[in-house]
Amino acid sequence: MKTQIKKVLILGSSLLMLSLLTGCDFTDYKTRIQRENDINNPTGNKKSCLAVGDLTEDMYPYTIQYIEGEIDPDDAWDKIAANNELNLKLSLYAKEGLFTEELVGHDGDKPLYRYNLTEEGRKYVDWWGGLTSALVGLW
Repeated sequence: MKTQIKKVLILGSSLLMLSLLTGCDFTDYKTRIQRENDINNPTGNKKSCLAVGDLTEDMYPYTIQYIEGEIDPDDAWDKIAANNELNLKLSLYAKEGLFTEELVGHDGDKPLYRYNLTEEGRKYVDWWGGLTSALVGLW
């Protein structure tokens, strides 16, 4: 009996919340959020961060590295996952002609590549914060 009452209360409160959310007009907030997004990214293009090493030093050319260990799915800033993603993105952008890719050695059986921005790649770079070496975002 108590379980049925709980189910009815949960269902009723869920329906009430749904009706309140769909009935409210958040146009002012949506407009303000959109305006902020437009200021920060006027073209609307998506950006990919390719930050490496210490952000106060020059980042490119950059030689990839492999970090061993287990990826922690509960850690949003897992260094191993971020490193794997960076290596993959650099390789993909090199195939598109935005980076040079040079084999410089091996780490065991894994190849080590050095990447640098091409002239074409520099056209798509946004150095955030106006610094000559800060986060780089490829549009």
